[in-house]
Amino acid sequence: MFNFYGKSAKFKKDLELFWNRLYRVAFSYCRDHQVAADLVQGTVEAALNNRHKITDYEYLEKWLFKVLINRWRDYCRSRKYYEDIGNIHLIQHGTPETNSELEETVKRVFVAMGQLKEEQREVLSLIAIEGFSYNQVASILGLPIGTVMSRLCRSRKYLRAYLECPDKLESKLESSIRSIK
Repeated sequence: MFNFYGKSAKFKKDLELFWNRLYRVAFSYCRDHQVAADLVQGTVEAALNNRHKITDYEYLEKWLFKVLINRWRDYCRSRKYYEDIGNIHLIQHGTPETNSELEETVKRVFVAMGQLKEEQREVLSLIAIEGFSYNQVASILGLPIGTVMSRLCRSRKYLRAYLECPDKLESKLESSIRSIK
């Protein structure tokens, strides 16, 4: 059967609707507006170049996020990219006390996420930020659902422990680094 979805106006409109979602995930990985925009632009460009392969909306969603993640991995490999995402300033409306508490909590979460293994951060971002189901994440990343669940469990466990007692985990991390040297 012929694929008319990739050539339709609906395809272009759907692609535009994904822009913000793709950007959110890209920014959660790199914490750099320029890099996130470049990753999303490359992903959308790839979709336009491969529109003949995209058959419907559900496939488009899966395909876009898979391409975005692969582009992020390529970026990391090419630049040996490691970033401390704890130095981010957030602006929220409310009282100074609530803003300060919220900003401090979010900074601690960013620091903890920055210390996760890349594969754990990918799973956590897709589920917690984008709201994908476990099955969708497994499909996007090409992993068994059990692997997705275990990575999510380990990342949530680490975040919980870090938020409860960050000093303890940081000292444990430093001692394990020292013992390797």
